[in-house]
Amino acid sequence: MRKDITIEKIIDKGGEKVNKSALARQYGCCWKTIDRRLNPEKYKTEKKERIYKSKLDLYKNIIDEKIENNNIPATGIYLLLKEKYSYDGKYGILRKYVSTKKKEIITNLTIRFEKIHPFQDGNGRVGRIIIFRECLVNDIMPFYIEERNKDFYLRGMKEYQLNNEKGYLTETCLNSQDNYEKLANFFLEDNN
Repeated sequence: MRKDITIEKIIDKGGEKVNKSALARQYGCCWKTIDRRLNPEKYKTEKKERIYKSKLDLYKNIIDEKIENNNIPATGIYLLLKEKYSYDGKYGILRKYVSTKKKEIITNLTIRFEKIHPFQDGNGRVGRIIIFRECLVNDIMPFYIEERNKDFYLRGMKEYQLNNEKGYLTETCLNSQDNYEKLANFFLEDNN
């Protein structure tokens, strides 16, 4: 929409009816542009949010229960849903959902561990070792918190404990995960 056409320029001071066609010629635009400036509420349209339905939606409660209580891997859940509940969705969708759920569980585990503070010293280090191990066990790319990201990690932990805000902690962990993946790829690539 053109920004140089303002209502103050368009409105006739004499109180006469506005000639939209003449104003359009004057500004070198379509009469609808003038009309949009005069009556903006007439052209406002509400954006409708699309609701995407997944075949997984019906089974999310079952999946969550199996992950949290039994720590069943994605393949086991997929086979269970396929045989017992006649799930006809794709494995990739299920695996992605299970992975995100397990990341949440690992984050919550770390928070709970550091909240109970079982040792006099070294709780942060032990907590990060537990995260690393759980990532490996659950087939998630592990990560470590580098010294340069330690302040962000501590801020994320504090925000999560006080305000139940997961954003800072999640972003710090994902950033560290990306850094670890780059490092791992560097050492694992074939140097022939």
